[in-house]
Amino acid sequence: MHDIAKRCGIHRIGPATEAITAELIKKGEEKLNVTFASSEQIFAETRGDYWLTQLVCQTVCILNNVTDTAGATQPLQFSTSELRQRVTARLEHSYQETVKEFCRGKRFRSTNDPYLKLLRAISEQDSSIVDLTELANANEAVRGSINNIKEKRLSILIDSKPICDRYFYYNPETKHFAIEDPALFYYIKHLDWDALRRICGFRIGQRDYEFDFAVSFAGENRRLAKLIAEQLGTLDSSVFFDEFFETNYLGTAWHAQFQRVFGE
Repeated sequence: MHDIAKRCGIHRIGPATEAITAELIKKGEEKLNVTFASSEQIFAETRGDYWLTQLVCQTVCILNNVTDTAGATQPLQFSTSELRQRVTARLEHSYQETVKEFCRGKRFRSTNDPYLKLLRAISEQDSSIVDLTELANANEAVRGSINNIKEKRLSILIDSKPICDRYFYYNPETKHFAIEDPALFYYIKHLDWDALRRICGFRIGQRDYEFDFAVSFAGENRRLAKLIAEQLGTLDSSVFFDEFFETNYLGTAWHAQFQRVFGE
């Protein structure tokens, strides 16, 4: 209601600033009688997320065998690599199943791994909100995988699995993908992707094809060819049908794309 809307205020909940994070850490130091080596380093790890900051600080304490208030002031040291390993291990029980179900797609096949490639590419970004068109254009190695799923398959996957819908957001119109839980984004940034590939059951060492199927047809059979392509798509297969990829190859020579898709 427009009349109500203009009387409402908007209060956005955002992450803490570096100063607020330092204040939070200082309060913990006073209660435990400890000193962290660098609050700036912790802020760089958590990017101001309150819960993640507490988890990281608790992990640093455990690494230094601090479980109660120290008698004398105790300095806390930690290495970034060990800290990330420990925090990721603690987050595993919360997020491994979610990430696994996302990576395996709607219908699991041992060669159907574009969702894993997408998530790994997102983990290498600075932000957890990503434009998939820009991400595909900037990453030639996973461009085909992202283009194959960003039109329909990604939305179908998220909608079909409640565990994925809870943590991942995708707008198929704008092609914006988001991970809104900072702890989940931290987890995927530092997990062992080779180990995850084995856990998911994907084959290792096989040649990586961009498409499972490519539909070739005469002009008068276009309607039938499109029907076949759409049916294959419902099986979560990557299908090349020219109409599905017009926007991807706009302004380029189609014959070169056909030679690559059908020939290679």
